Amino acid sequence: MLLVLLVVVLGVVEYLWHLTPLEQLLGLFSWGGSAERAAPPGQEQTVIRLGIASWQMDEFPWAQTVARYEQAHQHKVKVRMTALPEGTFNSMLLFWRYGYTEYDVVVAWADEEIHPFINYNWNTDDPARRSLIINVCDYLTPQQLDSFVPALFGGSERKDPQTGMMNRYELPWMGEVLALNYNKLFFQQRGIQQVPRSWDEVGLACQKLAGLTHEGKPVAPLAMNFSQTVFFGQNCYIPMLAAYKQGRGVADEKGRLDVSSPEAVRDNGPDKIGIAPTPGAKSAG
Repeated sequence: MLLVLLVVVLGVVEYLWHLTPLEQLLGLFSWGGSAERAAPPGQEQTVIRLGIASWQMDEFPWAQTVARYEQAHQHKVKVRMTALPEGTFNSMLLFWRYGYTEYDVVVAWADEEIHPFINYNWNTDDPARRSLIINVCDYLTPQQLDSFVPALFGGSERKDPQTGMMNRYELPWMGEVLALNYNKLFFQQRGIQQVPRSWDEVGLACQKLAGLTHEGKPVAPLAMNFSQTVFFGQNCYIPMLAAYKQGRGVADEKGRLDVSSPEAVRDNGPDKIGIAPTPGAKSAG
């Protein structure tokens, strides 16, 4: 009976306050609190409540990152991490609407997860609703905002109904993947000696490469793939490169990506993949 009651209590607390059973038990028996580093005497300590998608807890070095952050702020800031229970992210909206906000910062996992909060927040004159999530433009300089690829904000922007300006309600944090693929042979034909290293150089390269053809057909000697998350890199692009080497890695002995090495052409020719490698694949470096 006691066990059943404990399970019921834990379940209710998890639903209302979004604490996992483990977190509830740790708090109930005051476990884990002694490891917290207090602020220096005479100084107040700011607490940041950080909610993280549960699957991400083991994917990134949160403890080390938080420790470095707290140390950089001379332990005047304490970060409390909590795993967001699976499948409850959107259900929190009702509680947060009435001020039951247990997180100051939420690490979500995709644009679509925050859309309900943006859509609920952006088009109202109600101060209570408009303060549900903040406009990050209020806290970042134009230079900091410009450091992100603009397209990565597409899912988190809304036009402010009062000012007409675009508000941004989230930042890409998991890393931005930019894969640049190029054809060395065509680059050489147009006098391009190295891969573009800035957006201005990309623009110049595109101008020089315009109108190129191979055997009478238009070609695209330069291609780029963008991603807001690591999923593109870890689940798509890198496995694709590794597949060319049949599990031997993504680079040859000289450090070149395998899709552009002579070994890749040899191991993945017409007899292997059913199509002939392009002249660019044979000459790419």
